Amino acid sequence: MPSELIDDFIKLLEKLLILIFHYIRSSLESRSNKSFAYILSFLFAGIGVSYLGNERKGLIIFLVSIILIPLRIYSRWGLMFSAISFLVWAYGMYATYHEASIIGD
Repeated sequence: MPSELIDDFIKLLEKLLILIFHYIRSSLESRSNKSFAYILSFLFAGIGVSYLGNERKGLIIFLVSIILIPLRIYSRWGLMFSAISFLVWAYGMYATYHEASIIGD
């Protein structure tokens, strides 16, 4: 039963990633919406950075935050992984701000 739940979660996550990155790819030419990038980064760490053009950095931040989810839930050191997750999320927000400031107005 738990393995089926994990498999279903992974399939759902894959579909979500495909949808998110498909939307990002389709709107990369109009990267002028910084507010939308901030909202994306607030909801999903790193996705705002990808939206603004730095796909590799955004994908790394996003994957690290996804890897930390089961670690903080199922690990003995859940509090430590929760703190690391928060730091990764905060770095994603900062990276989005930094990318937006590079693009300028």
